[in-house]
Amino acid sequence: MPIYYQPATIFMTQAKDQLAANTVYYGCDGFDGLESEFDVTSVPQEITMLSHFNSKATDGAAAEFVKKYTEKYGVDTLNQFGASAYDCVYAIYEAMKAAVDSGKEISVTISASDLCDILKEQFTGDFTFSGVTGEEIAWEDNGYVGKSAVKYVIKEATK
Repeated sequence: MPIYYQPATIFMTQAKDQLAANTVYYGCDGFDGLESEFDVTSVPQEITMLSHFNSKATDGAAAEFVKKYTEKYGVDTLNQFGASAYDCVYAIYEAMKAAVDSGKEISVTISASDLCDILKEQFTGDFTFSGVTGEEIAWEDNGYVGKSAVKYVIKEATK
């Protein structure tokens, strides 16, 4: 279901008795927050989503991020976009550290263009990054990000 959770809930509500209980609703990252706006127990089917961040993580870097974020800001603003921004900042930081470790000079007076060239070289080389949105994230020469997709189960099927 390549739609956000609001229209998906209408479909799920209308289809819950029409589809087999072993049907799996499989959505994209737009399903994030579904259970805060919809009673997922009202449908017998499994509800899952493909996303790069699990706001319900109980271990690892994502869980630590969720813990620290919610302690400081609460749960109302926790979402995948904040996690992505967090990882972007740290990916750039780690790429700059790797560039310096390989002999590049990055000073406070470096031009934006020169810094951009250094970062492009790092990100299209053998640099990988592990953060709250994934592990061993790598960048292709065209700038696309390559990382494993993760299926998150929002609700198991009711037996």
